[in-house]
Amino acid sequence: MGPCTEIAGGKWDGIVNPYPSEIPKAPGRPAVTRIPRQETSGLGVAAEGNETGAGRPLSFSPYTRDRRFVDVFNTGFLPLEWRAGPSAPWIRLSTSGGELTDQVRVWAEIDWPRVPQGTHRPTLTFTGAGRSIEVPLLVADDGKRARGFVEAHGYVSIDAAHFDREVPRGGARRRLVRGLGRRTAAVEAVPTTAQPITEDLTARAPELRYRVRFTTAGMFPVTVFRLPSLDERGRRRLAVGLDDQPPTVLSGQAIATGNRGTRGPATWRRASRS
Repeated sequence: MGPCTEIAGGKWDGIVNPYPSEIPKAPGRPAVTRIPRQETSGLGVAAEGNETGAGRPLSFSPYTRDRRFVDVFNTGFLPLEWRAGPSAPWIRLSTSGGELTDQVRVWAEIDWPRVPQGTHRPTLTFTGAGRSIEVPLLVADDGKRARGFVEAHGYVSIDAAHFDREVPRGGARRRLVRGLGRRTAAVEAVPTTAQPITEDLTARAPELRYRVRFTTAGMFPVTVFRLPSLDERGRRRLAVGLDDQPPTVLSGQAIATGNRGTRGPATWRRASRS
């Protein structure tokens, strides 16, 4: 018996093993078969965002101006002669073809000063071994300058700390917590003793305003990342609104809700053990 078997009812049993020779081993190797080598070559592509093929278009935004890639690979054993070309003159490729025995990554980028204003759906065409594969692209340029958070590739990613305006109300406000969160900071409501507001939110609740620009129309699901404490009793509520529309209240309760000590739920006790 050692500390690993005594702490937390044996939770850490086996975490430190002084006898590595006693590590369990597989009883034997599984049976394997050999696939006969085919003396051929073949063309395959996998565009960024796709496990294979090019079912999802490669999107390009004038706000991010990033480049996207397509992996070209040989599905056989003989060398493959392949070619690649864009359907629009303002699309640039890192390479346009050659001889391939394994795989190569082709980068695509946009010459934005030459792109006509509007939404375009050009393609990249890859040919080789008697096959032709088209990779769809989506290029949108509204010709406008934007401020704040802008949609790109179908998403708008908002950093909580980079709000455009703060509106304190009801004796409460939002405070930055530096070094917490995914990037620069998180925000929290203070004081923690402020009374909850359940009605007339737009007139009584403190808020943070973010300037957002959408380049497409449609329904956008909202994902909010919050940072609960270990002892999080009660429900947490957050309201999200767009322009002058009524805000939508999001509420939830952590799994580890409960009091400290042995009387709390098992999830709290497991999370707080040393």
